[in-house]
Amino acid sequence: MGTPFAAKAANLFTYYHKKDIIELYSQYLALYKRFIDDIIVWDGPQEILLEFLNAITTKNKHMKITFEISHSKISFKIGCF
Repeated sequence: MGTPFAAKAANLFTYYHKKDIIELYSQYLALYKRFIDDIIVWDGPQEILLEFLNAITTKNKHMKITFEISHSKISFKIGCF
């Protein structure tokens, strides 16, 4: 990102974008940490997880949010824009 403030602004925007959805599904979130990527440990039914992910990915049509579900690993991706 171009300036030191840009990363803070992007994180702040994303926080407010997801805040209501995170609160709605908080009973199923064993862990939710946010930095540049979100780390979520889910403790609930898979159907509700898919509902949660759909809510996050469809809330703002101008944002592209991707996710990966795994039962045995955490995937970290490094990308350049």
